[in-house]
Amino acid sequence: MAEVSIHCLTYNHEKYVRKTFEGFLKQKTNFAFEVLVHDDASTDGTPEIIREYTMKYPQIFKPVYQKENQYSQGIMVAYVYNFPRSIGKYMAYCEGDDYWCDENKLQKQYDIMEKHPECSLCTHIAQIISEDEEKTMGTIPQKSFKRGVIEEDVFLRAELIDGWASQTSSFFLRNEYLKQYIAENPKYCRMMMVGDFPTVLYMLTKGKVYFIDEIMSCYRYGGAESFRENRKRDTFLEMRHLFSLLDGVNEYNKYTNGKYEQVIRTYMLMKLEQINKVGRKLIEAYEPYYLEEVYKERKSSFRMRLSYFLRKNFSPVYKLLLKGYMFIRRVKV
Repeated sequence: MAEVSIHCLTYNHEKYVRKTFEGFLKQKTNFAFEVLVHDDASTDGTPEIIREYTMKYPQIFKPVYQKENQYSQGIMVAYVYNFPRSIGKYMAYCEGDDYWCDENKLQKQYDIMEKHPECSLCTHIAQIISEDEEKTMGTIPQKSFKRGVIEEDVFLRAELIDGWASQTSSFFLRNEYLKQYIAENPKYCRMMMVGDFPTVLYMLTKGKVYFIDEIMSCYRYGGAESFRENRKRDTFLEMRHLFSLLDGVNEYNKYTNGKYEQVIRTYMLMKLEQINKVGRKLIEAYEPYYLEEVYKERKSSFRMRLSYFLRKNFSPVYKLLLKGYMFIRRVKV
């Protein structure tokens, strides 16, 4: 029976997934492991590659193939299709466009978690690489911890304030806690548009983190199908994502009874600044359309026509005059 279940999500990863799978197969362990692959209706050759590896290694690869994309329907595929069927004592993560670069990764993390029952999660350094693997672009985390056990509040602060204390391909966690997480399905998890971040938050309620100061995986930055790239292309999606993080972490603060309130409030202010920045970008892009619709075919006064003209053609002047007007009216802006 598998001691470790490997969670692997794929979607249009034809160019990368062989390297991902080979990283699994090269692992040197004294225990059995399984690879839970979920393909979310890829439109390229990814399903064929998965079938190829399943035929060669039927005891290791356990695939699920979707005919319709589940993520686009708002379904968190990891929680619905992968986590419930895992049988391992531990769960390791690696998505289909990332890969492991250390053949002893699983064994190292397994041995550490066996020795440290107080830890719910084990992570390590992940190398950031370009999509074509031609360039390295830093590491996650940027500020590396010392090797060893990290207290929950220290790791949470690094995750929220410093940003990205761990990358998904480094996750190695206790499956019993993951099963509890699925069964409990906390509200803050349902509020966020990502799955890995709230999972880390939940693990911090169950124990400490063990950090290995070695590069053992590679995170492919800038893949065309990645959520990050989709957010770059869609400013409204980025705004929704930021609000989901803001609301989710606020709910997590309630869930933990304000245990980490100070650091969470700081994080929320940081997200509000990002939201304001994205909001200004949206206003600049869409204000001309808004103005045309608002003032279209109206029998407007000279004042309204002047306001429209200034707002559309001389926005800085309009905003300055508006502030002066509001000040005179003693209205706070």
